[in-house]
Amino acid sequence: MKPAIVHYTRTLSDHTTAVTLCGMKLRTDHRAVREAKQSGPWVSCPLCEAALMLADITLEEPDEPDRPDGWTQPTFTGMENRP
Repeated sequence: MKPAIVHYTRTLSDHTTAVTLCGMKLRTDHRAVREAKQSGPWVSCPLCEAALMLADITLEEPDEPDRPDGWTQPTFTGMENRP
């Protein structure tokens, strides 16, 4: 028996359709999901799991007071004595 794949979703404003975190648009069916989880083997979608994990990662660097743009080119030294 193949396991059912359960997706993480974001419910849309009409409350009958949803978008999975892996990008599929589908009709929501909470009763079918409950039945799948109770009646047989199931797994969560690995792409939805990855999207959920990536949503928690922040890539922003903290602002430093002496660098308003967040990064400054270091001063290049050593060329002043070259011919």
